[in-house]
Amino acid sequence: MEPSNLSFIGLACLLAAVLGIGTLWLWPRLSGGGLKRLGARTVLLGVSQIALTLAITLLVNRWFVFYNTWDDLVGPDRSNEKVQTVQPSRGKETTLGKLVRRTPTTLGPRRPGRPADPRVDGRVDRLQITGATTGLTAEAFAYLPPQYFQPQSRGKRFPVVLAISGGPGASDDKLAWIKQARLPEQAARLTTENRAQPVVYVMMRSVKGLTQAAERPAGGGATGGGVKAPASAGSHPASCLNLPGKGTGQALSFYGQDVPLALREVYHLPSDHRGWGLLGFGGGGQCAARLAMTDSAQFGTVATINANFDLSAEVPSGLAANDLSGQGGGRPGDPFGGSAAYRQQQDLYWRLEHMPPPPISMLLTAGANGRHSGQADRFAGLARPPLRAEKTLVPVSGEALSAWRGQMPQIATWLAAHLQGE
Repeated sequence: MEPSNLSFIGLACLLAAVLGIGTLWLWPRLSGGGLKRLGARTVLLGVSQIALTLAITLLVNRWFVFYNTWDDLVGPDRSNEKVQTVQPSRGKETTLGKLVRRTPTTLGPRRPGRPADPRVDGRVDRLQITGATTGLTAEAFAYLPPQYFQPQSRGKRFPVVLAISGGPGASDDKLAWIKQARLPEQAARLTTENRAQPVVYVMMRSVKGLTQAAERPAGGGATGGGVKAPASAGSHPASCLNLPGKGTGQALSFYGQDVPLALREVYHLPSDHRGWGLLGFGGGGQCAARLAMTDSAQFGTVATINANFDLSAEVPSGLAANDLSGQGGGRPGDPFGGSAAYRQQQDLYWRLEHMPPPPISMLLTAGANGRHSGQADRFAGLARPPLRAEKTLVPVSGEALSAWRGQMPQIATWLAAHLQGE
């Protein structure tokens, strides 16, 4: 049994309860002096405390999914398969194990009273991804529909949606799409009811969940080719942008290049942009929109929820207001290096007004009376073909992702209808 298995956790809790009750029952009978009685009380108390600690640890581990398997706890499962990728910027080789580590979990949809079967229920995998080009690392959770495991679907490549969370508190937790939005359950229900085609959902946090690794898998940290060496290990990007001259400021490349590269190494996914979509909530909404608008060769469909498209919402908080013009002259607070042209290219509204629109489909969802409805109105008003933008204002006022759970079926249906498998 795995450490996250309910039967195993139940046995551990039962053992802790039996030992606790036994300790209370035997304690008066072991009272008194003497080394034997003292030793017996010590052993009894120690064993019951160990069992209680084990039960609590297993319950906490199941909730937060620290260790889903024994291999995850004591060491990785080494595979004989070896996949090599050559990075042109470094000329070094990187292996599959360095790019992504996959661990099945029990977080997927379940049928009450029946054991999990991926061919019927689907599965949620936990992924630890290291960016081959950026050196950034992140944790992700991938929902695979039941059809992915069925023999009749062998060779088929199901469409995939990269979901990026955002917003306050639990809305940007690593399990936000699973616990708050119930996205795997919603997708499974839509497929079962024949309302949507099977779709793979890869659920990630905003840039707050990205961390700089000690070195890039490709290139080891050597400098050259005009690429800045990675920032210190453990640092985080400040925004979903590619910031020039900042070793930890390549979040956009991580989502747009590193993540698809890693996912294709472990799953059968489409090669065409029509099979790749994006879903973003809150701060992740602007990130998803920017990814699609700047890399339409990778992503052809995007849906945003309560997104703020103003560039001022994306820049690091330390940027002075008078630096937003891009005339900062390279001041420390200016993330654009004093380049007005580069700043304009990162402004989604400016791109809509001055650059050729990308051939993508967008769904802009916002609260009808919320502060983000004006953002959706302005964005949709500036969109022109071949960019197709649909605006949906709904009577939802909450800022938390859980408040939008009721809208997930419509959003997931829209995404599935605009994506194509292979």
